[in-house]
Amino acid sequence: RRQKGRAPPLARQVRRGASPGPLQQQAGCARAASCSGAQMGGVADRPGEEPGCDGGAGHDGSFRLACGFDALQQPGSLQPRTAEDCVARAALLTQCAVDDTAVGRDSLATARQQQAFRAVQVCKPLVNLLLGIYMGTYFFEVPSWCWLEEDSCGKEGTVPRSPLSSTLPLYISRPFQMFCLLSFIGYTLAEQHALATWRHRQRLSLAVAVFALLDVAVACINGCGLPPREICWSPLLRPFVFLGLNLSVRRFIGNALPAIASRTIVDLVLLQGAFLLVWAWFGLLLFAGTSEGDAYFSTYGASLLSLFTLFTTANFPDVMMIAYSASRWVVAFFCTYIVISLYVVFNVLLAALFNSYKARMQQKHESLSDRSDHTLRLAFELLAARGAPGAEAGIALETWTALCARLAWDGRAAEDLFRALGARAGGLMPLEVWRQAAPELAGGPPAPSPGDPARAGAPRALGVLHSVVDASVVASIAVTVAHTRDYVEGERPVWRCAWWARALHLAVCALYAAESALRAAVLGRRLFWSHRCLVDVLLALACGALEGLLCAAGPHSAVWDGADPRTLSRLLLLLRAARVERVLWRFSRPRETLQLLLALVGTFRTAGAALFFIFYLYSTVGVQVFGGRIRLDSSALHGSEFGVAGHVGYWTNNFNDFASGVVVLFELMVVNNWYVIADGLALVAPGGRYVGWLFCISFYFFIHIVILNVLVTSVVESYERLRVSPKASASIFVEPCVFRQEAEDESGLSPQELLFLEPLRSLSGSRWSRLDEGLLIRRRASLEGGQAHSVKQLMSRRYVT
Repeated sequence: RRQKGRAPPLARQVRRGASPGPLQQQAGCARAASCSGAQMGGVADRPGEEPGCDGGAGHDGSFRLACGFDALQQPGSLQPRTAEDCVARAALLTQCAVDDTAVGRDSLATARQQQAFRAVQVCKPLVNLLLGIYMGTYFFEVPSWCWLEEDSCGKEGTVPRSPLSSTLPLYISRPFQMFCLLSFIGYTLAEQHALATWRHRQRLSLAVAVFALLDVAVACINGCGLPPREICWSPLLRPFVFLGLNLSVRRFIGNALPAIASRTIVDLVLLQGAFLLVWAWFGLLLFAGTSEGDAYFSTYGASLLSLFTLFTTANFPDVMMIAYSASRWVVAFFCTYIVISLYVVFNVLLAALFNSYKARMQQKHESLSDRSDHTLRLAFELLAARGAPGAEAGIALETWTALCARLAWDGRAAEDLFRALGARAGGLMPLEVWRQAAPELAGGPPAPSPGDPARAGAPRALGVLHSVVDASVVASIAVTVAHTRDYVEGERPVWRCAWWARALHLAVCALYAAESALRAAVLGRRLFWSHRCLVDVLLALACGALEGLLCAAGPHSAVWDGADPRTLSRLLLLLRAARVERVLWRFSRPRETLQLLLALVGTFRTAGAALFFIFYLYSTVGVQVFGGRIRLDSSALHGSEFGVAGHVGYWTNNFNDFASGVVVLFELMVVNNWYVIADGLALVAPGGRYVGWLFCISFYFFIHIVILNVLVTSVVESYERLRVSPKASASIFVEPCVFRQEAEDESGLSPQELLFLEPLRSLSGSRWSRLDEGLLIRRRASLEGGQAHSVKQLMSRRYVT
């Protein structure tokens, strides 16, 4: 426009004397990032050009943009074209920064991208639910080894299988799989269109989903899918579809593999392997021609398997008893191997893995923090405006109010927050304050203030009701203890008791429901879903429904479909006894311990997702390799330890269906008698015995050497961070008016000084509840006398509860 002799629209308005609107004044960006590479500064800073939207102050003192709408309205630009688009994009970028979502310069730049991102956010819970159902249907489907021929699964009396197997016919499961895969493909395409950040991971994930979809479509026609017929591709690709859509597994693998691939870890693993090879050679030479040698060291391969099993401690002391009965000195051979391999090298390996993983996690946290800061800076540059010449850019009140409206905040609360953050009337919010304020702002509006006259008595009523519920729970637990004795010693169902006992249990359920409703009204949606509230709601719903149905319909009603009365009594007693957790929560030490465990939930959840991936992958492979090979009429297994172990044999430990395979893998993970299962699989494995042993040993390596060791190191690292540095690296703020009444009455602090709350944060970055974790107040101005005030000192305990 400038080259053609036409001024940009906003500059023409300024020259005509028109006053642009507040949002037009603040829209745009103060840095080059929001200008699509435009040069920093305004056009008026360059001599010889007429004044325009130059980022300085006008003659009337009004704010101007660091880069005007001429940069935002260039043809073909992906940047927002209006002030409202700037605010909308900044709100979405703020949410991306909170969710640790990677964005680029072209992310969420157009209206279509923003609509696609909102659709992705709405559909994300549905996609996660669909993913869980998609992965879970394989428990009920016909095993893949049965697809080649009709009725090839054999009789259940000959080929033992899980009762869940084959309950879902293929003509139902395959169309459902196609629907799920199409949904996943559409979700991935919409997400990448919105974020414009195509990487190799997204391309591979999309390719896997498309290939699985093609295989299922072909299987609907020919019954087995893409060639070769011996490989069923769609079940094998399911864990990789899960990997592409589950962020926890990707992060765990992305953190674990670089830590394990470090030079020290590789050297220790090679040393462990070399020691095993040499010691197996020693055992072959030492026990050749003896009864011990015939049983465990007959060949070099048998020596390797015996000593590897000894490393897992599954066959000790059985492996040495023959030789030990002949000579007591052979104990030195076995004990030396265990001490060096298990207690020395393996522990050094664990220590090295801890250091490597800790360094990797520190780098990962710094990377995520930098990425979040970068995203927040992009959002800030879309919203910021400049004041006087040379002044620092910041967000004006009008822009802040518009952004809060986009994030469902009340206008009055938004203005209170803006002023409480230190900006005077008509001032600007700097970048440092924005970085701290934006994550909490994206979390949604805060809880209603107890200083509000409409809700002034709600916290006090909640505290009283809380005490009443605690007293009723103690009485209910005392009655449940007596009912437990009657249930164990007699045959009378627990609901056939005195009328006052039934009334007490029903009253407790009603009080639970009333307290949960009042909590939701007082604390708001965000603060309501804490651990305490969630457990109370679940117990109120489950126990209340069962108590009411048993009292109204009775145990022999058609509602229960012929259920055993003792089973109903057992379930009701378990639900009543579960209320003891609420009583323990009243005591500080159990509560602090439980809160510490809750802080580590993110770590366990990530490792659990990785375990699920490995289990699913190995069980799927096991079904295709060993499916249908463990049969009750197998002569090879009848003469082995597999056929007689556990008094009835290990026949049900098989891969004849997916559910049975998962149970076998769990037994292998526990390692007790794992070599018996491995030997049985080796006897029936196609291609030779080494296939079964290699399958089990590789699973042991991935589970114990990789995942469980990384889990231990991550838990230790997270626990160390929580105990040594309880304060979070980044602060969040809560609406200062929440503390207004308590601050004026108890601490003498003004609302503006009560600025930030610092929550404990687990290693994975998941947040704790805002008001029930013993948070500490940090102020910008120093307190009188340098004293620190906790939440309990500044707020009433009832409201914290």
